[in-house]
Amino acid sequence: MEQRIADEKAEAEKKAKEEEEEAEYSSRFKTVVGEQKWRDELTEKAVYAEFKTALQDEANKGKGDKDILAALTQDKEYFAKDPARVPAFSRGTGFAGGEVDDAAVRAAMGLSPKKD
Repeated sequence: MEQRIADEKAEAEKKAKEEEEEAEYSSRFKTVVGEQKWRDELTEKAVYAEFKTALQDEANKGKGDKDILAALTQDKEYFAKDPARVPAFSRGTGFAGGEVDDAAVRAAMGLSPKKD
């Protein structure tokens, strides 16, 4: 019975420590991100996971949180773009409608004409 109580106490202490560490990582991450908005929730979660791993990595000892986040997000479009800087309408490269000339499409692809 005493062993069971000791095990439960140890498990509760371990869980409390993990929750405390998670809260610290989350706070540091939110602080370093600041006012920047993520392009989506999935990206935020993925970068957060990488950030936590990087904080625990011995190679990053002595580096600041800002430097670590910059290394993880450098040259990547993880943050939402400023809507004031993005044109309201951007012309896409997809099909714009109308009739499709099957023979012309096949010729452009280097295929022989379709046999009926």
